[in-house]
Amino acid sequence: MNRVHPFVRGCLLAAAVALLLAGVVPAARQATFRTGVRTVAVYATVSDREGRLVPDLDRAAFEIRDNGQPEPVTVFSNESQAITVAVMLVRGISRLHELYTIGFPPVAWDGRTHGIAVRVKRPGVTVRARAGYVADLTRATGSRD
Repeated sequence: MNRVHPFVRGCLLAAAVALLLAGVVPAARQATFRTGVRTVAVYATVSDREGRLVPDLDRAAFEIRDNGQPEPVTVFSNESQAITVAVMLVRGISRLHELYTIGFPPVAWDGRTHGIAVRVKRPGVTVRARAGYVADLTRATGSRD
């Protein structure tokens, strides 16, 4: 008589199912989903005709263009920020600057150099900001994903 006891058969079946699921579940856990918004940060100072800083601008006052195309301002801050001693020595700056932080999502991370134009919708002011960026996602994130 080669009959297997029902209890043993049940244990063997449970073990087989557990082994099958052990191979499936870790594979499902290894799936990685990434999400996020990547933005280009632009730091700008705005001064009036006399060279005084203009601290009272809001998001709506700024217009940003990426290679001539208008872009939405998705990040904005206008808090005073101290400039580090090293930057002060290099640029000859000896006081706090009103520094606007403006961010926008680039059209494409295509590895090319993009020109940036930042304008303020107020007559008689001058905006100082960087003139461009390299749309290299590897450099921006440190990975190739």
